[in-house]
Amino acid sequence: MNIELMLSTAEGDNMGKKDEKLRNFLEDETLYADLWNGGVFDGRQVIHVDELEETNPILLKANEGQSAERIRDVVMKESRNGLKFVVWALENQDKVDYRMPARVMLSEALEYDRQIRKISNYNKKQAKEQVATSENAEKISRNEGQFLYHYHKEDKICPVVTLVLYWGNKEWDGPKTLHEMMKFDDDNSGEDAGIKEEIKKLVPEMPIHFLDASNIKNTEDFKTALGPFFELYKRRNDKESFIQYLKNDEVLIDAKKTVDKQKGKGENYKCKALEDYYNEAKSVGKSEGIKEGIKEGIKGTIRTCKKLGIDIDKVKNEILKEYKLEENVANEYLKLYW
Repeated sequence: MNIELMLSTAEGDNMGKKDEKLRNFLEDETLYADLWNGGVFDGRQVIHVDELEETNPILLKANEGQSAERIRDVVMKESRNGLKFVVWALENQDKVDYRMPARVMLSEALEYDRQIRKISNYNKKQAKEQVATSENAEKISRNEGQFLYHYHKEDKICPVVTLVLYWGNKEWDGPKTLHEMMKFDDDNSGEDAGIKEEIKKLVPEMPIHFLDASNIKNTEDFKTALGPFFELYKRRNDKESFIQYLKNDEVLIDAKKTVDKQKGKGENYKCKALEDYYNEAKSVGKSEGIKEGIKEGIKGTIRTCKKLGIDIDKVKNEILKEYKLEENVANEYLKLYW
């Protein structure tokens, strides 16, 4: 769980800075799988972390002087038995985008186009390398479309699924389907109403998969630090509720258990997560100190840090510095409250 990220999101960092923090946080395969399993699949373990691999989030389509580009926040492909079979894409939003269904549709279409072009290029290369035989020539003559487009009947592309994760303070009042963006007619009565329904049948609805971080009901569906993270995020504007959850919820014990799968950067990530925990614990303790006196502040700091899995030596050094204690006094506090 990244407390710094949550607080920066709540306090209104610019979107570029926020996007970077969110991307870094959710690039961890363990957290990314849990985001989907908890947020989309109601806690069912549909996505397996050991099958995920991050892939290029940039999509580009250029043709005859025109181009289209989309940069998604996090994209991971899931492969099973060595074969890619689904692409999971994430779009972070902190403001309502009234174009969202069309944006998602464009991103997914560009991904499908990328896959098709990759297959076509491979087929074209294979065709050039093959020695022409009468059998091949006969096959080509029967399949002019395959010869022309270099895409074969048996070729398949992978499904692309996009999740919109909304972090905004304002309630989302934007469209969640392509239909909600469209104006089908000016009159909802009489024959026009019937025509509208007929047209709607011909246009795909294209619902987006949407998760509002401020209104997640069942945070227990998340099996990693995302559960308490979203609980705290919901409480970000209610200081008392925020502190009570920090003090009482046993789910907050040591985030390092949830990030051991982080490829190549696990130790750095774990240290950062614990540092974030520590800063929040220190903040809670100091807040209590202001209200209840230095003694209660030290007590709050020690107990909260212990709950969050912070090393006792680090806690000792911090209370020595923050409260200007003698070492023997600090040791007595630790004996009392650790």
